[in-house]
Amino acid sequence: MYSFFHYYWLLVTSILLFFIIGVLVRYALRLKKVFSVSAKDIFMNCFVGLNFCVALFSLICTRGITVNWFIVIIAFLYYFQTRKQSNYTSLSTNAGINTRGLLYYIIVFIFFTLSLYSFYYFFSYSAETNSFRPIEIDNYFHAQLSEYLKRGYENTYFTLNLTGDANVLSPYHYYEIWLSSLLSTIPGGITLFTYTVVVPVIGLTMILFGFLAVIEIHRKIVWYIPILLLPVVLLSDLAIILHDYFPWIYYPTRLGGIINATKQTYLAVFFMGGVLFYLEKNWRALFYSQMILLAVTTMSVPVVCGVTGSILFVYMIKNKTFLWSYTLPFVFLVFCYGLYTFICMRNGNLPMGIDREIPWYKLRMLITIPLAQILKYFPYLFLMIFLNHRVVRSFIYENKFAIVAFIVFPVLFSVVMRSVHPDADQFISCVYPAFFCVIIPSSILFLWTNKPIFTVMQKIVFSIVYVSMLVVSWATNFYIMERNVLPISLERLNYEKSVIDSVVLDRMNNVGVYSPSYVYKPSENIMSYYGAYTTYLDAVRNEIVYWQINKSDHNMFGRIPYEIELEKNENCAFEEDDFRLAFMETKNIEYFFAWNDELPSENFLKHFDIISSDPQSGEMLFKRK
Repeated sequence: MYSFFHYYWLLVTSILLFFIIGVLVRYALRLKKVFSVSAKDIFMNCFVGLNFCVALFSLICTRGITVNWFIVIIAFLYYFQTRKQSNYTSLSTNAGINTRGLLYYIIVFIFFTLSLYSFYYFFSYSAETNSFRPIEIDNYFHAQLSEYLKRGYENTYFTLNLTGDANVLSPYHYYEIWLSSLLSTIPGGITLFTYTVVVPVIGLTMILFGFLAVIEIHRKIVWYIPILLLPVVLLSDLAIILHDYFPWIYYPTRLGGIINATKQTYLAVFFMGGVLFYLEKNWRALFYSQMILLAVTTMSVPVVCGVTGSILFVYMIKNKTFLWSYTLPFVFLVFCYGLYTFICMRNGNLPMGIDREIPWYKLRMLITIPLAQILKYFPYLFLMIFLNHRVVRSFIYENKFAIVAFIVFPVLFSVVMRSVHPDADQFISCVYPAFFCVIIPSSILFLWTNKPIFTVMQKIVFSIVYVSMLVVSWATNFYIMERNVLPISLERLNYEKSVIDSVVLDRMNNVGVYSPSYVYKPSENIMSYYGAYTTYLDAVRNEIVYWQINKSDHNMFGRIPYEIELEKNENCAFEEDDFRLAFMETKNIEYFFAWNDELPSENFLKHFDIISSDPQSGEMLFKRK
């Protein structure tokens, strides 16, 4: 079920497929000389191939009703504007492939993928107990969502889609979930395991090749560089230390946040692409690569709309010119995204926000957020200034408006949206770590490789700071991961195995859940969200559908199918227990979960037998007699 080699084979073949498709697409569109061997071309080919596959797969599954039309439109705009400026080189004039360089990058590729994959695999899976625990409980939700994406539903309404009561679209971070859905079409795998172990490693491998590409700008990569570079994806900030002294510093926010959150990994992939385009001064590619973020995640809206718009505005004011070739696509794409959001919310249920009103007093974060970033990333800032303070000062001066916009807009969006959405803080907590985990290592690598000579003292200082932060980073990441993956008792493990044997071996696709209140049980890996449930059964079986079989007291995201059906039959003379039995029969629900502190009536339970129960959590599994 959790074969090490099966999923590693899936990982390697997926990346190779993206690479080959990227080569073919770039060659077909005459965008670039294809057969050069470099870290940058490896990254770019995978980047193009990944976007092509995600966009094509989502268009097929949803029959065109997907946010990933943005990828197609942006690709067309980029090709249309650059087709006459192409630096294409035909195959006949290519000097050939450097076999030695190709072999070197194959070895590096195997080293990166095998190391990262082993890290994720052995941290999430216990061979001793044959149990699987994702680093984040949100992974259960995202894996379930990827199953619905395959069915053509690009929204977060789960079972409402199956009853025809869901809005067609809803904004979310679908990009990496579509990737998981694509990979799970290969037989023999578990979607939850694929999302947790394979999907993040694909993104991190691309980021590492992006870092190698930064080094290649000024230096030739020697054999030991990938070994030193691998731990960079774990580099963390000082939040774990500073939080005890400054409670207003977000915790946990860490530079290695992409290790613990797959949705941040693909934000970082696009930021990595932006860094490479910036360094080669390919402004049009930089512009469009960041505009694609609108399709990647809703959390990127402040960066794409606010920061990009501010940069264009300031440039036009300073140079007294109108950049039609940038401004018109920008306005068009932002308008399209606004229209997409309107369609999403037109018939959908707006969630309840964190605050009932806009908490304007939280605009103090315009001061505390920049201060927190300086404190958290101080060792890295010190290294950058230490390596070349003139370049750092020049960069800050030249990009001061972009830096201010990068602070103002995410904070402003976060404050305003707190009255609308419970995850509004992710405009900051999701975007900033993903950005800094790319921009800081890239800056240090660029400054380090650009410096011709190091004194002995400089080498010692650099090594001390790097090793110290590496120790802090490993401690931070392992602490966070250990905290998120709660230990499981033997009693709980035996209970879960008995449930798995009952439901999975019985090939039941529909499972009921009786829970009037909001459920979030990380220790038991059960949660409800958007009226949808996920459980540990997803770790061993795909395509299980969870139906709530009672009215809910927690209506953050509106009504559930059970309540809708109940309202339609409110004029009928019957008890709710009878309706519940009829509802379960209609949905082919033979099993259901409940908890001993909130059980259905005895009149209802007489139709069921208790299959198994967990004395610690009070969780119980019932089966129809």
